Amino acid sequence: MPASDVSIVAFGRPERDDAQSHVLSAAAALGAATRLVTSTEGEDFSSMDHGSIDWRRALDGAHWLVTSASTVIEGETARF
Repeated sequence: MPASDVSIVAFGRPERDDAQSHVLSAAAALGAATRLVTSTEGEDFSSMDHGSIDWRRALDGAHWLVTSASTVIEGETARF
């Protein structure tokens, strides 16, 4: 399967300074379609409501989801 046929979604920080974003960058350089799911502009990533993410829409057509256990424990909202 050519890289251009692959779609990857990552859940990560809006600053794109995490491992998930590095994976997206490398995949995009190879031609994969990539998308970052993160907090909205002006919203603090560590306090965002992870339950508000529409994962069905975010993952539509994606082959891979890249995430990290450390991402979800950064804030308090993921613990409830």
